[in-house]
Amino acid sequence: FHEYSPVLSADGNTLIFTSNRSTDDYKIKSGTNYEDIYISHRTAAGWSAPQKISENINIKFNDAAASLSHDGKTLFLYYEEGAGDIYISNLEGGTWTKPVALNKNINNPIFWETSACISADGKKLYFTSNRPGGQGELDIYVSEKDSKGEWGKAINLGPTVNTPLHEDSPFIHEDGVTLYFSSDGHPTMGSNDIFKTELVDGKWTKPQNLGYPINSIEYDGFLTLSTDKKTGYYSA
Repeated sequence: FHEYSPVLSADGNTLIFTSNRSTDDYKIKSGTNYEDIYISHRTAAGWSAPQKISENINIKFNDAAASLSHDGKTLFLYYEEGAGDIYISNLEGGTWTKPVALNKNINNPIFWETSACISADGKKLYFTSNRPGGQGELDIYVSEKDSKGEWGKAINLGPTVNTPLHEDSPFIHEDGVTLYFSSDGHPTMGSNDIFKTELVDGKWTKPQNLGYPINSIEYDGFLTLSTDKKTGYYSA
């Protein structure tokens, strides 16, 4: 089965990810083993057996993890609502709340919002959308939270980062200036590769392909890094 979109807590001890795993033969044969979100905790013996994160979050059809806030209390999700939108669920008293959609500056009912990543300070949301006005296909956008706590107008990161093809799965490191993402529009080794760009003097540097052994001729994406940048998790 598929396991992808790893989301790591700030302390490195909680891993949230998406999988279409199933033990139901009918669902597997009929292709209705939809994706759910799972959670695992690091123990002295290693990672615990993954459990479905919550009945409040996992729905009948596909849902996917996107990002976790620095305090571990807000989970950003992809839901197949509209054309595909970004939702959030909050951890309250040990229980994840029913997800709610982000505002119209983030979600567009006609177009596709596939993934998102919140900055460590909670003030910027990097997300992907195929809305018009970008460079083409999926592009990476950023929105800043205003004084009222609302997400502001989405700004395209521009042609240095975005291409006429797909840029997806953005991850902004805790340092606030290092952005990782997947792309099949920049020069790759095959399918999607993982790239890195940095914000220098208000501008994004030319994306750097992370190269082998991270990237391969197959799909590589959804990189998430530990605070010290020494451990990374990604999908391949």
